[in-house]
Amino acid sequence: MMARKSLQYVVKLSKYCNLRCSYCYEFESLGDKKRMSPELLEAIFTHARDFARDEELARIRFSWHGGEPFMVPVEQYRQIGALQRRVFDGKIPIQNVAQTNLTILPEKLLDFLKHGDFFQGIGISFDVQGDQRIDRQGLPSAQKTLDNLQTIIDHEIDFGAITVLARNTISHVEAIFNFYDRLGIPFRLLPFYLSAYDEQIEQHAITQGELVEAMKLTFDLWMMSDNPLSIDPLDDYIDHAVDFLTGNKQFIYNKDADEIVFIIDIDGSVSGMADTYDPVRTYGNLGTMTMHDIIVSPGRRIALDECQSRMARHCNNCPYYGYCPGHFVAEATPAQRPAMVVHGCPARAVIDHIVERLSGFDDLSAILPAVRRCRTADASQHRPVY
Repeated sequence: MMARKSLQYVVKLSKYCNLRCSYCYEFESLGDKKRMSPELLEAIFTHARDFARDEELARIRFSWHGGEPFMVPVEQYRQIGALQRRVFDGKIPIQNVAQTNLTILPEKLLDFLKHGDFFQGIGISFDVQGDQRIDRQGLPSAQKTLDNLQTIIDHEIDFGAITVLARNTISHVEAIFNFYDRLGIPFRLLPFYLSAYDEQIEQHAITQGELVEAMKLTFDLWMMSDNPLSIDPLDDYIDHAVDFLTGNKQFIYNKDADEIVFIIDIDGSVSGMADTYDPVRTYGNLGTMTMHDIIVSPGRRIALDECQSRMARHCNNCPYYGYCPGHFVAEATPAQRPAMVVHGCPARAVIDHIVERLSGFDDLSAILPAVRRCRTADASQHRPVY
C-alpha cells in the first residue's frame, strides 16, 4: 500500500500574467499584480517543514504557478530560496519547479535557470495548435514560445511540457504528439476541466468520448515511435495495463493517506486537486494552520467522503481495480464527474484499449524496455525546434 513519502505544494505566488489565454480558469485575476507576502511564505514553509519532519517525508516539491511565474523578478526567487534555506536548514530535500508560458526569457532569467540556483526544472504550457494563448493585445504568443523553447534546448535546461486538450486542440492530437516526439520532449495532455465563467465551457469544453479517443490515438502513436517519450497520464495507464496483463497488483489509492498534491492560493488557502477553490471543500489556510490541522480539516473530510463514494461507485467492480489505483476517479473534478456517471470511467476505457493492443504481444518483455526508457528522457535528448 502506498503512503505519502513526499508532498507537492502548488503555490500561487501571483496571478499576474502577460497572456490572456481564453480558457484560463484564473482569467479574472490575470491583471492583479498582488503577490504572496514574505510573512505568508515563511509560515507556509514552516508548517511544511514541521509536517515533513513529523511524517518523515523524503522530499518536498514546490511548484510555482500563476498567472505567469516568470513575471516575478529573479531577485524575489533568490529571496525565497534564501528563506527556504533558513527554514528548512538543509534537513529536508527541497525541489522548486515552475509552470510557465515561456514567452518571457530575458538574459538574467536565462542565466538564473541555467545555474539551477532555485528552479530544478520547468514545465512549459504550450498547445502547439490553436489560438487560445494570446497576449493582452489579443496577439498570438506561439512564436515567442517556440523561440524561447529553442533557447532553453540550446542551454540544456531541463523541462517538460503541458498541452491543454480543448475544443481547438482536440482534433490536432496527432500533430501535437508529432511535435513533442520529434523534439524528444516529455509532455502532459491536460483536459480542459476548470473554468472562470460559463462562456469558457461553451467555447472550450470537450466530451469524455473525445478525450478517450484522443488518449487511444496518443497511445497508438506512442507505440509506433522510434523513441517513445514519457506522456502523462498515458504513462500510468500503460503501467496499469501491463500490471493487469502480468497479474501484478499494486495498491488502491487512499486519498486520506496518499494525497500528495496541495494547491495553495495567493491568500494561503489550501485545496486538493479535485476541488480547487471550492469554498466548502477548502482544507484551511497554511498561513494560519499547521499541515496536521489541514489534513484533518472539515473541508477535507467532506472531500474525502465524496472521494470514497465515487470510488465505490466506479472502481469496486472494475476489472483493473488494484492494478489501477483509482486515482482518476478519486481526483475527478466537478466538471468530470457527471460524464463518469453517464459514460463510465475514461481511464478504464483507455486501459481497455491498451490491454487489447498489448495482448497481441506473445512476450510482454518486448514492450517493457520502451515503457522504462520513456521515463528517463532528459534535457540532453531534446532535438532542435527548427
